[in-house]
Amino acid sequence: MSLRPDIDSLYFRFMTARAPFWSLVLFASSVPVLTAQMWEPVATLPDGHLTNHAFGFAVEGTGYLVAGQTPDGFSTAMYAYDPSANSWSSLPDFPGEPRGYTIGDVWEGDAWMGFGLNDEGALNDLWKYDASEGTWTEMASCPCEARYHPAFIAYEGHIYMGLGSGNGMDLDDWWDYDMASNTWSQKPSLPAPGRHHPYQFALDGKIYTGFGHNGPDIFDTWFAYDPVNEYWSQAANLPAQGRVAGTQFAHNDIGFALSGDGESHSSMDEGEFWAYNPQSDSWSQWPSHPGMSRWAPASFVIGDEAYLLQGMSYDPGTFEYMASNWKFSLVPELQNDVALDGFVGDLDLCGDLPVAIVAQIRNMGSQSPASLTLQMNVDGATVLSETWSGTLGTYETDLVVLGSYPLTGVESFELVIVEQDDIPENNSVEVVPEEPIAAFLDCEVLLTTDNYGDETSWRIEDANGTTVAEGDGYNNNSNYDIPVTLPAEGCYELFLLDSYGDGLVGQGFNGAGSFVLKTASDPNNPFTSYPIFSHDGSFPFSELRSSFKASASEVSGMGASDLRSSVSAHPNPFKEGLNLTLQGDAQWTHVQVWNAAGQHVQTVTVNGRSAVQFSAHSWLSGLYTLRLLGPEGHATLRVQKM
Repeated sequence: MSLRPDIDSLYFRFMTARAPFWSLVLFASSVPVLTAQMWEPVATLPDGHLTNHAFGFAVEGTGYLVAGQTPDGFSTAMYAYDPSANSWSSLPDFPGEPRGYTIGDVWEGDAWMGFGLNDEGALNDLWKYDASEGTWTEMASCPCEARYHPAFIAYEGHIYMGLGSGNGMDLDDWWDYDMASNTWSQKPSLPAPGRHHPYQFALDGKIYTGFGHNGPDIFDTWFAYDPVNEYWSQAANLPAQGRVAGTQFAHNDIGFALSGDGESHSSMDEGEFWAYNPQSDSWSQWPSHPGMSRWAPASFVIGDEAYLLQGMSYDPGTFEYMASNWKFSLVPELQNDVALDGFVGDLDLCGDLPVAIVAQIRNMGSQSPASLTLQMNVDGATVLSETWSGTLGTYETDLVVLGSYPLTGVESFELVIVEQDDIPENNSVEVVPEEPIAAFLDCEVLLTTDNYGDETSWRIEDANGTTVAEGDGYNNNSNYDIPVTLPAEGCYELFLLDSYGDGLVGQGFNGAGSFVLKTASDPNNPFTSYPIFSHDGSFPFSELRSSFKASASEVSGMGASDLRSSVSAHPNPFKEGLNLTLQGDAQWTHVQVWNAAGQHVQTVTVNGRSAVQFSAHSWLSGLYTLRLLGPEGHATLRVQKM
């Protein structure tokens, strides 16, 4: 991609449009580099107990997990967690009906739980748990329609409950349970579509709920309920894709939404962690938990530590129960620590024009910095410098635009926070530019549309921003093979667009369409046909971008003329392991692995080997660069872990 040198326009384009595809991957991949250090594993449940849609809560420094759906069916099992010993113990079973899709909350030392689903159908009961006595008491059932995974918030001696699924429908009603009188009363319904498995918590005198799922719709909308005036108002939407079936809690006047499925109702690449501030009516993203996101996990807070428990995920590759549990400190031990998350932007070396140098910083301390100076260093010399100032809350991030710089001939550069703080080791990151994916002038677009083919369009622009190929007006659920001839050698950028914003998902949870830009097929030489860009419809989008370089004759590969025919990585994308096959005459000596944040992951000695196997189980999801080194130079190859 050949970026324009006007940094103001670059920054505006970067910040106002959806992030380019490669930028999006870089952004998402840079955050988990830190999260692996910040999220800590804790003990798993005894006897291999696995659940989703269980109720997690904490009372007087002890955590609890009860009920839920297990591989063997709906459960009444109950466990207690001791944080000082990092151990779980079994408790007497919950005495009510076995259930999953249940919900609950804690008020003044008592836990309240109810509703849910079992083999007999939906439930509308309510139970109170006295932790000091270890006893459950059944309270008045709701005189409402039985339901599962509703909103359920305990606050000021009341329980506010509503939404959820019942009788095959998503509900929008709202109820108030008075703990003192053990009675229910109906309140104004949510002024929005009904939904199940929303997120919810109470903050600053209001009850908040939103997101969730209704048929094919997964929402990003957020609402506030005033229990005194019995009035609903809309709050700030989540500045990310809608989500469903995560977990939530409140701590120190901040509400948190953790993990869950995304808009395609499948695991997201990251278990996103969002904080809501009711004073500013705003959301900020905190460090994601390790692995992909989880469907229907449980959680609780003990002291200043949040715990994420079980659920289900596509991580490490199949939709399965998660045994692992994690904790995260909501209040950092350090006061002054700002980390450099990494480079955020497009690193493709296509053309000689400068590219935007944008860094992401994250406050890892309890105090906000007043100002910071960031530098870009090439071969030990500072080429760009920019001073950031403002307010940055704990674990919040911001983008810093240092300027623009031509990366032609630059093998790597360093981004540095000049100021020293409590952990200087996270104040710098090395970034490795990439050779662009190469193509012949003759290409093909292979398109499979979803249920809304007319929403999909695409175009290819040259380095001057002139459209040289495009397509739109497609039929639903149709296949297209479209020849594309590029006018000249040079740099190009592909734009894949969806007018509705759900990409090629189109009412299919797992993606109903696909798009591939590839070099034109040559039956006499199969090595000359390969994907330049591909998307399988697995996640929604408004716009995806990818840059590439076209050659009139031999494909230049990614840094070496014979790379395409001599090196292959499979499977790509991959989940657990990656195989690298080396053929031909190139004498590679080493393979370096770099993550998208520009950090070195691994180096393997090749020295004439024809195959290299990488055990990538510990690698975080995202984009990686393999740098092959040898006496004749170097070459690079992109791979992606799902």
